[in-house]
Amino acid sequence: MAARRHYRLSDFKARLLGSDTNPEQVNRFNLAQLEGGEIDAMFLYLSAATDLALPFLRLPDEIDLSNPAMAADYAQVHFTTNTGQTFHGKPISFSATVLNNASNPQAALHFVEYLLSPAGQQHIQAAHFLPSPALVGGDTSTVPYQLHPLIQGEYRFPG
Repeated sequence: MAARRHYRLSDFKARLLGSDTNPEQVNRFNLAQLEGGEIDAMFLYLSAATDLALPFLRLPDEIDLSNPAMAADYAQVHFTTNTGQTFHGKPISFSATVLNNASNPQAALHFVEYLLSPAGQQHIQAAHFLPSPALVGGDTSTVPYQLHPLIQGEYRFPG
């Protein structure tokens, strides 16, 4: 766990969360309980905390997965599910797409184009998300041709 390494506390995760799938911690709480005072703390994205005007603590880059330059460090952290699937840490990224069966594909296309534009990137940053290059994950030929000039590379799936 990144926090355990960063703070040099060998039992940090166990003390904070218990086991990886501790039913007392995982998927049990919601924002309404936090806002109502039923629970004391919750892990959230900065954008959610600021949108709801909640007080928050910023975690250091070594923990919060926000710094692409720390990708190698984040990759050292992993989590294995009860079914044996292992996930490795990586910098946070977000996705946008135009669905094949979108009810208004032209509007969806314009929305993705806007997100990738300088004005869209300013909105993304204003919402406390990090700007990132437009990468294609999967078959590039399925990407609408209007978006091709905006694509900056290919996302390589781990494994």
